[in-house]
Amino acid sequence: MADEIAQHNALPRLLTPEQEALLALYIQNLDGYMAELKASDAIQVEIETQHLKKILSS
Repeated sequence: MADEIAQHNALPRLLTPEQEALLALYIQNLDGYMAELKASDAIQVEIETQHLKKILSS
């Protein structure tokens, strides 16, 4: 693990610190969006399940 960190630090930087901070913020927002999407997908499945149960019990 320490070798990987040393190797990473030895590589030339592609992004400025500001760009890295912006990229980290973008990734954080994207992770939040994906979590919301997953939650809405689960809610949709629950709605469809309840609807099918109602149809089958009639």
